Amino acid sequence: MRVGLYQLSGSRACLDGDDAKDVFDILELDATAIEKNIGTKLEWKKLPEGKQSRIIAREKLDPTDRDQWKQIFKWYADTVDKYREAFLPRLKAYDS
Repeated sequence: MRVGLYQLSGSRACLDGDDAKDVFDILELDATAIEKNIGTKLEWKKLPEGKQSRIIAREKLDPTDRDQWKQIFKWYADTVDKYREAFLPRLKAYDS
């Protein structure tokens, strides 16, 4: 399984691999607590037609507006930290 963080119009955890759907299901059972840890409502996308699943946090920021870049970088860095804190212990427990 691979977990990555990407910046588009938000931040997402991308679960990929043979057990991605099983991991997604386990994480989704704890969605309320995870969203509380991260501090925002997340989009839970199982994507049953493929091998990947995604968990996405969105923020209304415009990366084409240079005046927002400092705010965007801060939001992204903060969100990466929150993802790490919310997901890492749960993923380690799954691997055990």
